[in-house]
Amino acid sequence: MEVVLWTLQGALAALFALSGAFKIALSKEALIAKGQTGIKHYPLPFIRFVATSELLGAIGLIVPWLSGIARVLTPLAASGLGALMIGAAFSHARLAGEDPARRQSELRNVRNNLLLLVACGFVAARRFAASASACSTLHVAVVKVSLLAGLIWLAGCRQFAISGGTGNDEGSAAAATGGPTSGSSAGTTSGSSSGGSTGGAVACPPGPPDLQAYAIYGSGLYVSLVTADLNGDGMLDLVAYRTMAPGFDVFFGQPDGGLSSPTSYEGPDGLAIAAGDLNGDGYPDVVSPAPTGQTGVNIYLNDGAGGLRLAGSVTTEQVVYDIAIGDLNADGFADLAFGEAGDGSEDISMAEVALGSGSGMFSAPVVLPGVGYRLAIRDLNGDGLPDIAANTSDGGTDPDSPQFAVLLNQGDGGFQTTIYPTSTSEDVGFLPHPGAAPDLVLGIPGGVQILENSGHGSFSVGPLREALGGAFVVIADLTGDCLLDIVTSSYGAACANPELTVLYGQSDGGFGPPVSLPVAASIAVEATLGPVENPRALAATNGYCNTGIVVYGDASRH
Repeated sequence: MEVVLWTLQGALAALFALSGAFKIALSKEALIAKGQTGIKHYPLPFIRFVATSELLGAIGLIVPWLSGIARVLTPLAASGLGALMIGAAFSHARLAGEDPARRQSELRNVRNNLLLLVACGFVAARRFAASASACSTLHVAVVKVSLLAGLIWLAGCRQFAISGGTGNDEGSAAAATGGPTSGSSAGTTSGSSSGGSTGGAVACPPGPPDLQAYAIYGSGLYVSLVTADLNGDGMLDLVAYRTMAPGFDVFFGQPDGGLSSPTSYEGPDGLAIAAGDLNGDGYPDVVSPAPTGQTGVNIYLNDGAGGLRLAGSVTTEQVVYDIAIGDLNADGFADLAFGEAGDGSEDISMAEVALGSGSGMFSAPVVLPGVGYRLAIRDLNGDGLPDIAANTSDGGTDPDSPQFAVLLNQGDGGFQTTIYPTSTSEDVGFLPHPGAAPDLVLGIPGGVQILENSGHGSFSVGPLREALGGAFVVIADLTGDCLLDIVTSSYGAACANPELTVLYGQSDGGFGPPVSLPVAASIAVEATLGPVENPRALAATNGYCNTGIVVYGDASRH
């Protein structure tokens, strides 16, 4: 038995020491990319606290019992680590209900947490029994309670698996921007392919949608929008890039799905903006165009309360049209991908990648061959590594032969590129399969085109679905009916002829006919606003018509 106990103690100590070291050293985004998804809903200071607890627990499993000094600390350490596993199981069970695409993997995480709980409980019980501490009976009782809680969790998770999850359809901040954290292109939310439902056992209101414009914010000419929870209050905030009076405005999200008055930052004229954690502190930072007359971007770091300071810049080869953020070389640090066009023209397009250092600073960009000016980042084959989806430079120079590129990450900074024959694409959104990798939804002039994912990062090209717009794509459940909707808009829409349209998800897995949204023509749309976990509003703007930010929502909810 002593051999078994020491084997368990050594294995648990190594596992928790490694986990704690990762949580101390890596950013929140990098931890999630490495599979530690249970931290998703927790702020970075709490993650660091858990890391410290794991490291101290790992030491406590070995040193006191081996040295013979204060041996009671060993079973206490095992009990504490078991308590952490109860919390981890709860977190993973919650994620399984929120994201149908990750439900199976999160349930496996719950199972693993409970197995570790049992192992910790076994060590604690045996070491308490061998301890001469006068209060060992109390300690054994504590362990028994922990084990009972674990059995309750196991039964609950089994019921959870049978019933299909607790639900909580979401349009997350990460999904809102076309990648793990990305720029001004597409948006998405959890759900199934080709329409589908957002999953879970939530109550879905019957009846037709009533998506109406209910508020207008700001009065400038905005050409690019991105959402992220900048101040950590659980509400999505909107960063809107201005033209004519260059710079960007930050609108903080409100509980009713609306926005605050803008906080303005001066800057150059530009076409793209992005938000994501660039320095590993757990708070989204902002990437915006570089000064007028220069190519590249500026880096604004978040102070933790939503305030931004200019911290540096990255010089690119050409004018930046699109920005995406993700850990492309698997080193734990956020990297930047730029879609570019020469002299502001889409006829000469390319892409570059700048690797991050974890401090918010980046290396000189290197060219991604064959990639065009519109791109987004997402794991497309389920291997945990962020891949790139983009239109191609060939498609930009030869409009008669448009193509679309999927670059699968090889884990060493390299990519395997596959080209698909598509219509001319202006944007890309992600439409998830439950438990598998997402489909791609391309914004095409005159409609959208769906590329169905095999689950391994290879795609079949579907037909064009006609709709007004096509330059921008957002995918979200906007009406609370548990069905994903596609929103699309176009460049240069006439101010008197709105071209912001919605294809509402249908119960048969398809989409309905395009429905034009009222009030404002639109050049750019972004992901939904409202609570990070359950957004229910849509922001849109038209940089040519001085419409400000038009926020749409279900009229029954506002």
